[in-house]
Amino acid sequence: MPRGRLYVVNSPDLVLSLQKQPRTVSFWLIESKFTATLGALSKNATKQLLDNVETDIGGKSVLIEGLKATHVALMPGTPINDMLQVTSRTFATRLGHFETDPKRLRVDLWSWLRHEVTMGTTESVYGPSNPYRNSEVEQGFWDFADNALTLLAGFAANAFAAKAHQGRERVVAALEDYFAAQSYNEGSHLIKVRARFIQQSFAKNDVARFECVNGIAILVNTVPTAFWTVWHVFSDPAVLEAVRKEASSILSLEENGGSVTRTLDFSNLKRLPVIASVMQESLRYRTSGTGARMVVEDTLLENRYLLKKGSYLIIPGHELHFDEAAWGKTSGDFDFRRFIEPPRKINSGNFRGFGGGANLCPGRMFAMTEISALVAMLALKYDMTTESGNWVDPGQDFSNVTLAISPPKSNIIVDITAREGWAGGSWDFRF
Repeated sequence: MPRGRLYVVNSPDLVLSLQKQPRTVSFWLIESKFTATLGALSKNATKQLLDNVETDIGGKSVLIEGLKATHVALMPGTPINDMLQVTSRTFATRLGHFETDPKRLRVDLWSWLRHEVTMGTTESVYGPSNPYRNSEVEQGFWDFADNALTLLAGFAANAFAAKAHQGRERVVAALEDYFAAQSYNEGSHLIKVRARFIQQSFAKNDVARFECVNGIAILVNTVPTAFWTVWHVFSDPAVLEAVRKEASSILSLEENGGSVTRTLDFSNLKRLPVIASVMQESLRYRTSGTGARMVVEDTLLENRYLLKKGSYLIIPGHELHFDEAAWGKTSGDFDFRRFIEPPRKINSGNFRGFGGGANLCPGRMFAMTEISALVAMLALKYDMTTESGNWVDPGQDFSNVTLAISPPKSNIIVDITAREGWAGGSWDFRF
């Protein structure tokens, strides 16, 4: 730590109190510095990003105003539904490719899902000129994201952080071309809003660098959440049966000239309590995140605890997610029904899957619906078996402490085959 004390907050009530003071106990200041360092923003862009982020005095903050615009763009309605149509149809098209040649797909589950979720998500954001369609750009992003700590540690980019540096520069170059061609005009409402905002704030190269770091926000926690949700569904026959039954309840079929169209209706996620619960329990059980804050003014919490200016504060997600007082004696177990009518009210300070307060993830509903669509299609249409015949927990790789939910530690090779009667046809979606 550069200076000051370190406070650890593992009381859910104190977490809720912190959420009411986002300016004085600031995540935004850390996020600004994180973005500037990871993206290698210019001095001018870094100054703009840090200006006015600490207090309400002095004018508007580029970072906070950008976050507000993102929140508005991701509110329920037509724009986000359009994005969900794109990502779901992308999943459906890509999943259908292996049904005839070959009929069985053998993959490393983590690598395969990372690729599919990356493509589905970025297609929905960037549109037909999606730079991530270039496999070198996609790989460059993951080289950057997986090794981000080497850049944050301040190592020389060309020496100790070469992989992260080279990967980032590949993505930055592609995004610079994307913005120069104004390809965002064919993309989502979200990228149009973001393009308009960041182009008013930064020079061309900094625009691309800022958007490169934004890829971390839209991908690095979505992918492991999707992985663990799929893993917990297919590794437990009881969960798989419950998910298939639930997904069937929102499915309708239409036959036309020998072809069948299967339509999934996601217009009311309350009709999918099992899938939602598996996903939330995955976020709880597989958590690895530690929320960081910086104290920018002396702050008194609950009239008891004085936090001194210049100090740092962390919120360990694992402690809150495994707190027996909140979750009961089964807190150390994975219970796929835990979030379906829980026996006790869960204090929101005890569940940090999407952050909270002013720092609540703006894309949480998009991510949950996107993953729900992927899981529903996989469960209905495909069987998935491991190479060994047994589903063995692969453990988690906790080496990247910037993640809220960590990826698997070891590989899981699976065979994916279409279920009898489910091959072929097309998919449609309602949101």
